[in-house]
Amino acid sequence: MAVKSNRDFIAKLEEAGELVRVKEQVDWDEEMSAIVRRICEIHGPAALFENVKDYPGARCLGAPLAENRRFAVALGLDANISYQELRAVYAERMQKPIPPVEVKKAQAPCKENIIAEKDVDIFDFPSPMVHDGDGGRYVGTWAYQITKDLENNWVNYGIYRVMVYDEQHLAGLFTPSKHIGQQIEKYRKAGKKTVPVVIVVGGDPVSSLMASFDAPVGVDEIDCAGALSQEPIEVVKCEHSDLQVPAQSEIVIEGEVMLDVTVPEGPFGEFTGYRSGSGMRNLIKIKGITHRNDPIFTISNMGIPFHESSLRGLSRSLTYEKFFKSLGIPITNCHVPPEMSEMVLVVGVKTIHADMAVRVKNAFSAWRPSCMHKIIVVDEDVDVFNLNEVLHALATKCHPIRGIKAYEEHILHLVPALSVEERTKGKGAVALFDCTWPTEWPLEERPPRISFSTYPDDLVAKITKKWTKYGFKKV
Repeated sequence: MAVKSNRDFIAKLEEAGELVRVKEQVDWDEEMSAIVRRICEIHGPAALFENVKDYPGARCLGAPLAENRRFAVALGLDANISYQELRAVYAERMQKPIPPVEVKKAQAPCKENIIAEKDVDIFDFPSPMVHDGDGGRYVGTWAYQITKDLENNWVNYGIYRVMVYDEQHLAGLFTPSKHIGQQIEKYRKAGKKTVPVVIVVGGDPVSSLMASFDAPVGVDEIDCAGALSQEPIEVVKCEHSDLQVPAQSEIVIEGEVMLDVTVPEGPFGEFTGYRSGSGMRNLIKIKGITHRNDPIFTISNMGIPFHESSLRGLSRSLTYEKFFKSLGIPITNCHVPPEMSEMVLVVGVKTIHADMAVRVKNAFSAWRPSCMHKIIVVDEDVDVFNLNEVLHALATKCHPIRGIKAYEEHILHLVPALSVEERTKGKGAVALFDCTWPTEWPLEERPPRISFSTYPDDLVAKITKKWTKYGFKKV
């Protein structure tokens, strides 16, 4: 079974050697986040900060899910499971969504403390100043928002950056193309002035993961969280709306998006590894806060991979794979390498006719415009999960003229390579790198690849089995 609460998760991480308790005092003003950033870049364990300046007794969990090992722990699996095994477990569990179950207020730890609107002061919680140059402190780095569609019962969980504006207000970047933006637009068209929203800080790891992953329009992420947990997520009704939140949440900020009021937000260091600009964003009025006793704040720090957003590639690759197969495209696998900030898609194909790579690119662009502005298509003998093999194919099989094709298309404005004009217009370029052998080349004219896997199967199996006996470390 998956882990039910943030606190159970901390205990499990510690058991797996994936947590360090930081007892030395750290400053919420950049120092804490800088430590988290370094953790991400050296693939270190999560950090539980137990001595935060100006916040006696407060605790913050940094980089909770910045590694596949911690994702495995969150799902109740061995931390040492391989990426391919983790991917397979995820795919299998997602086949069986499980709706949540509502519990009473007395059974919900997130209701242990209830703060009325008049008593709200968001600065009572240790929101970090994440980067030098950010527009302010951010309550939403590893926190998710819950909103409900005006026309049906679709409840969306999503992770969007949220900046502290003042004691009782926040500013959120809710991009129109994202699910929350689509829901907000329905309220606007209906003449509404506000949109109920809940911000969960310190949610259980599985619901937090599902908020960061991509679920189709109309699919409730909480049902998907139940699928990954293999049991219903316990939820409880909010104090100021009919929204429900996971009962084990650490901090629940209830509010409303003010559709007619905008305030400055940003800049902020994004998942691309670069700082993105500022702008006028919707103001969020805090209606009240509930929290557990001694709540544990959670923080991430986007930047050069790895970080929590890097895990989205696992979910997206499976979605893309299912899509391509539904069109009859003979793909072997899809991979969104976390090392490439979710901007590159690698697709393995069985090259049965000419222009297979172009077919892959056209299908993807027509279906899902995104920040992935480079698509690498490789033959079936290349392991898409092995970047050494992918880069080797790119270097040796992609013709510098006919193998590279560029297209002007709509892509996400967060791509750093875009000019200011391109970001404003939402236009950019998508490059296709065709790393497949031309179909007109006879088999005997295709250079044979040389690697360990090309040795006889019995020799490969023997050497693999005896690897540690040779004196090498286990691979």
